[in-house]
Amino acid sequence: MKVRIDFTVDINEEAWAAEYGTADTAETRSDVQQHAKNMITGHFDSIGVLR
Repeated sequence: MKVRIDFTVDINEEAWAAEYGTADTAETRSDVQQHAKNMITGHFDSIGVLR
């Protein structure tokens, strides 16, 4: 089964830049999207529910 997940988070860009060294808004947006995808996918993988 494939499940599409769509959600929005409000990121403090200064805090993100301090943590990850990204200051460009477009780059931050892409980094946050990839980070969230990796976290969620990693979690589902760690509990053994991914194919």
